[in-house]
Amino acid sequence: MSFFEFNVVFFVIDFAVLYFYIKIIKCPKCENISKAVTYKEMGMSGLALIFAWIAYDLYYGKSVEILGYSLLILSDVYLFLYKDTFYCRHCMKGIPFSEEDIIK
Repeated sequence: MSFFEFNVVFFVIDFAVLYFYIKIIKCPKCENISKAVTYKEMGMSGLALIFAWIAYDLYYGKSVEILGYSLLILSDVYLFLYKDTFYCRHCMKGIPFSEEDIIK
C-alpha cells in the first residue's frame, strides 16, 4: 500500500469518526448557533493521524523524522489540552463553552 493510499483510507476513517463528534453549540458570547468539533476532538484526531504515520514508517522500514513529527505532536497535544473550547466562526476565535451551551 502506498503512502498516498494509506492517507486516503485513514482520512476517510478519521472523518467518519469525527462526524459523530459534531455538536451543535450556541456561542456564549455572540449567541450564534453553529455546528462544531471541539479543540479536544481535533487534537485527538491529529494525534491518531501522526501515530498512524509513525506506525506506517516503522512497518515499512522507513526513517522516522523525529523533528517533524515532534512539532506536529506538540501542536496536537496543545489542542488536546483545551477543555471545552470550540472555534466560533462569528467571533473568529476559540470560545470556551459549558454543557448548557450544547444544543444537540
